Amino acid sequence: MIDLWPYLLPVFFAGITGLLGWVHNLRTRVAILENTVENQQERLDSHSKKQDEVLVKMNSMEREVLKEVSGVNVRMQDLRGDVKALSQLISFCDKGYRISPAELEK
Repeated sequence: MIDLWPYLLPVFFAGITGLLGWVHNLRTRVAILENTVENQQERLDSHSKKQDEVLVKMNSMEREVLKEVSGVNVRMQDLRGDVKALSQLISFCDKGYRISPAELEK
């Protein structure tokens, strides 16, 4: 056994040193990966915030468009009522003229 000690001790220390180097390398890689994940998370949060802002603006634009369309619909209904009243007035005042829908050409 005494003859093996000069060979076993350097192998043992080399193994421990190699293991410590491997652990240090692994810790370094994990730290780099954690940093990368944090950067990606920050970018994702930034993009998410921008998307939320775009969605809010789109929703407000949609509400404005719907409000304008409903206003146009109300004005169209008023106009339709006025045209109908004028049509009835013309047909009531003068029986010679009648407003009727145009016939479709075939």
